[in-house]
Amino acid sequence: MSPHRFAQALSLLGVAAFAVGYLLRPSPPLVGLGLGVMLGAAILQYPQGQRPFVLPLYAWVGGVLAFTQLFVGHFLGYVGGLALGLALPYVLYLRQRSVP
Repeated sequence: MSPHRFAQALSLLGVAAFAVGYLLRPSPPLVGLGLGVMLGAAILQYPQGQRPFVLPLYAWVGGVLAFTQLFVGHFLGYVGGLALGLALPYVLYLRQRSVP
């Protein structure tokens, strides 16, 4: 699986977690986790055969949400989701890059 497709799947998983945590079973930590995964997977883009690059708008939105989650929401859930959304596709990219 390409890192780009994996990041897209993680973004959709974040949207699903947000919807479940907000609409079906009200759970603020799950909402924070879903937002973090969704934005974390969208911040880095993986073009075919090139190095990944950061989308500045999503990075700013992620930073603003981190700041608001620090005071209003569930910061650890959001930061954990952000770390997962950023790290998992990047690890896949590094693994595919090292294998010829």
